[in-house]
Amino acid sequence: MVAFQNSSPQLRTITTNSSSKKQVSVLHLAFYLQTAAWIFSTMLFWTNIIPTVGKGANATQLLSDFKSGLECHFAHELSSSGCQYATLYGWLFMVSYLTFILSSLRFLTLCQSAVYTLSLATSSLPLVGIWWSLFKMNLTEVGMIIWAPSVTGELICALLGLPIVVIGLTLLCKSHFKECKLSKMTPSCLTSTQLA
Repeated sequence: MVAFQNSSPQLRTITTNSSSKKQVSVLHLAFYLQTAAWIFSTMLFWTNIIPTVGKGANATQLLSDFKSGLECHFAHELSSSGCQYATLYGWLFMVSYLTFILSSLRFLTLCQSAVYTLSLATSSLPLVGIWWSLFKMNLTEVGMIIWAPSVTGELICALLGLPIVVIGLTLLCKSHFKECKLSKMTPSCLTSTQLA
């Protein structure tokens, strides 16, 4: 069983209910999880040559696709041959993903509720569906997002799901603060002083 320990507001650790009382930092745990996911993804790159799963027909085509993918993502020129700004968008994605991970970890250490953290993160899913139904990427110019609204199944599902997600998140937030108020456990509850 894993529990958070409130030793100080600046350093939150995870303790396990074992005889050794091993303490692990939340940042170290996130680093281990991201590294394990990266290793797992890297080990399965060869599935691209399986006939109905991937695009590659053989190992040489797989290596050629792998090489061109690396050149597109790490090229010095913004528009290499056939890459269409993959370098710029790839690095922007990495920066935004790191920002998301670090802010999620900060929120997790403040509220100490994985359910609350994940439910807050999933509330963005309907908003993303609505955003990409209203705007499209213009592939001819770098960074251009054009107004191109379209009614799709994704938009309809996002519009139907958004009120459900918002109501669920509101009820979860109310119950979280009510539980904190009833238990008088202010260190483990998200308060305005901890957010500062």
